[in-house]
Amino acid sequence: LVFRGKISRPRNFLNPGAFDYVRYLNSKGIYATSGIYRDKKIISIENWYKKGAFYYIHKLRRRVNDFIYSRGFSVNKHIVSALLFGNSRQINRYAHELFLKTGTSHILAISGMHMGVISLFIYFLSIFTLRMSERLTLRFNIIKMSYLITLIFLILYSLLIGMRVSSVRAVIMIGVYILSILFDRAQSTLRTMFVAAFIILLIYPASLFDVSFMLSFSAVFAILYFYQKLNLRFENYFSGQADKNYFKNRFTLISLLKYPVLVLALSIVINLIILPIILYNFNYISLTSPLINAIVIPIYSIFIIPVNFIIFVLSLLAPAAAAFTLHINEYVIHISYLLLKYLDKYVNYSAYTVTPSMIEIILYYGLIFSLFAFRRNRYKFTAFACAVLLAASVFYNELGVEKHMALTVNFLDVSQGESIYIQFPNGENMLIDGGGFRNSSSFDTGKDVVAKFLWKKRIRRLNYIVSTHPHPDHFKGLFFLAEHFDPDDIFIGRYDYDNKAYKRFVNKFLDSVRYVNATNQSMMIGGAIVKFFNYDYTGQLTNNKEVNRSALVVMLEYGGRRILFTSDIDTAVEDRLIGQGFDLKCDLLKVAHHGSKYSSSERFLQAADPDYAVISAGYNNYFNLPSDVILDRLTDRSISIYRTDSGGMITARIAGKRIKLSTFIK
Repeated sequence: LVFRGKISRPRNFLNPGAFDYVRYLNSKGIYATSGIYRDKKIISIENWYKKGAFYYIHKLRRRVNDFIYSRGFSVNKHIVSALLFGNSRQINRYAHELFLKTGTSHILAISGMHMGVISLFIYFLSIFTLRMSERLTLRFNIIKMSYLITLIFLILYSLLIGMRVSSVRAVIMIGVYILSILFDRAQSTLRTMFVAAFIILLIYPASLFDVSFMLSFSAVFAILYFYQKLNLRFENYFSGQADKNYFKNRFTLISLLKYPVLVLALSIVINLIILPIILYNFNYISLTSPLINAIVIPIYSIFIIPVNFIIFVLSLLAPAAAAFTLHINEYVIHISYLLLKYLDKYVNYSAYTVTPSMIEIILYYGLIFSLFAFRRNRYKFTAFACAVLLAASVFYNELGVEKHMALTVNFLDVSQGESIYIQFPNGENMLIDGGGFRNSSSFDTGKDVVAKFLWKKRIRRLNYIVSTHPHPDHFKGLFFLAEHFDPDDIFIGRYDYDNKAYKRFVNKFLDSVRYVNATNQSMMIGGAIVKFFNYDYTGQLTNNKEVNRSALVVMLEYGGRRILFTSDIDTAVEDRLIGQGFDLKCDLLKVAHHGSKYSSSERFLQAADPDYAVISAGYNNYFNLPSDVILDRLTDRSISIYRTDSGGMITARIAGKRIKLSTFIK
């Protein structure tokens, strides 16, 4: 592709608990980003490619993918494509959410499970084929030949799907194991795993902090370390049951139960091992995911994934047979999807939760490993000590926010948007706006930025939410926050706005919505006074200017200090507030409309007369905000300027009669 754009270094959201986007990109070998505003500016130069190996690999992938999409008859063809080539973007949002809620989203990624299933399939197919030749069986070691064929195929398949980091990681892990067999090295599965991890880190050093790397190796470690221990214990138990008088035959039903019980137990252990990683990175827990995985994964690993590979081969050799096989697989996927929906409705219990501390994670792992060696006396004490300390840490942190005499305001870095979290002295809290990107963006600022900050502070619920106005950069993130943080009241302005997202929000949270009017425009929370201005804006909103002019303005007063939050109002609303005689004097001003030159007039700044100004704007934003005109205007009045695009999250703390500001970037 050719396009004209600005190259820049990527940057994280600078808040506590934020997802490390830069490290994530680095783990994929990406160190700079660029972009354009309109896709018409892109010129495709695909026809200029030299027809080398990668060109034909890409052509083969496109040919098979086109066959799946043209011959598939249901939406499940997207899942077939995702399981073959990792094209999960085409899967609809509801299916994605279902896999996520049930803890089975790893099925949709080309990773260790897929490579393991395909390896077994190729290995046994190779042995079956080679054994048909008596000459080959007598002359060669067909076991080693089958392993070699499997390794070659895995490398080719990894090239076919675009050398995804997760697939390359799986190929290296399996490849190290196969090479140890081919060269007759003493096999230690744990040693093999650590060698594979070392090789991966040599190639992709940033993988050390990559979530998928941590999850993959934690799961593999759990299988290798705990399988033999579990297998031995279940073997002893079921053998003992079979040896009783009424179970003379070892191969009775109760003896056969060992295998499904072992699979379920191993699934539980794997989930216990990866649980802290999931909680720390995703703040999500599914208590029933071990059971759901034990039920669903065999369907995919035994049937769907191997049949997908058969479809791939047949689409090149026998299209009619491939189409028939594709339809069968779509039916099986449909059945598995219905099963997943049933399990989610009647079995699944999942929820978002707060971020655990590193001390809690260490104590948790100490407890888990001590329990498996519980018969030794020294581990009994270790398990007891870890359990007591872990319970004490959780209990202390779950007591809630400590009540104190200070009021804290956090202006979060939500890029080109706005979200402000207020912690009152009595332990109650308020969120003003939730940030968000344009309506076309799938990135959820409420979930991935604001909620991450709240969970890091171990906040489970919000007492009050204020939606100043329904523009995406202020409003879109509130959907997730209002749904998962159980607010008592959601304050919005009463205006007529014909917008689907706004109406959907109001209807969804109707029980909590409170329209601001003369009766609730002022309230006392924990010794602080909260006042709403501009709540009486009337008229239908038909354009962006009118939506901005309808924005609620909030005045917060505590300890003789005042903070004015002006949302996205313009000079017309500023003049209206001054004309209505409101006392706008404040110590700290949240500058309106991200520092736009159409707000913060000289007259308004004179009426507010702040000592500090906070500007919420996106790093390197497309609109070039804040405006130089506003920055000069604030500087000329000797107002100290704080910006989220340069300093990250800004914290204002009022204690006694003092107000103190600090930034996330020191």
